[in-house]
Amino acid sequence: MYAEFGTYQLRSIDRNFTGEGRPSRWAPLAPATIRERIRLGFGAGPILQRTKTLRNAFRTHVGKTFLRILNNTPYFKYHQQDERLGVKLPRRIMVILLDQDKAQFTRIYRRHLGIN
Repeated sequence: MYAEFGTYQLRSIDRNFTGEGRPSRWAPLAPATIRERIRLGFGAGPILQRTKTLRNAFRTHVGKTFLRILNNTPYFKYHQQDERLGVKLPRRIMVILLDQDKAQFTRIYRRHLGIN
């Protein structure tokens, strides 16, 4: 069951990258960032996907009673967290549980319990 939750959540994170944020879009890139990306040959966007390292680093760790979503990219936590801790990176939440995600988790849970 938790493995299925994890698979679903990884797809949800992927939808966040594709839509550049959900339920609302991430803050746009600063003009200086866009200029730097173009100068380095990466193009003006998409946001948080210059090399796709961050997007591709999400993994799950599943046990009998838990699911962990992991990303070992050093700067992931600075975009995800609410407190800035002195780092000047905009908050761009990648891992989020929306109502539709909670509803899907409930459906998966009920199916595993044999409740329809």
